[in-house]
Amino acid sequence: YENLLMETAQTLDETTAEDPLGEADSSLASFSRYKGVQFVVAVEGDDKTQYEHWAAENPDQMAAWIHQTTRALRALSDKLEAGQLEDVEALGPQRHVAILSSDEQDLGVGFTRSASLPHIRETMKQIEAKWVS
Repeated sequence: YENLLMETAQTLDETTAEDPLGEADSSLASFSRYKGVQFVVAVEGDDKTQYEHWAAENPDQMAAWIHQTTRALRALSDKLEAGQLEDVEALGPQRHVAILSSDEQDLGVGFTRSASLPHIRETMKQIEAKWVS
């Protein structure tokens, strides 16, 4: 009986994590299964008003911030001849944000503030592998 309860609870957790808002199978929502992920915003590289999101409270503002941040850091990288911008990690008092950047799209992922930097980096490696595929 106890094993059945544990399996049922685990199945419910996995189902909720895969599709917490009851949305269609969205690739962004699938990132919610990673521990500590609070939201995901994908912004088109050419237009900050073109974005998709999962669970972001103010997705338009987050999309604009992601776009502005990546563009500013790319300009700085070009000026310093430091190479191509690939990712950004920002740690804050309320939450942490990591960004994967490409020419076509930027992907911002919000994490709980309790997530450690090594955990964020490892999770973003896993998300990047799924995002680019």
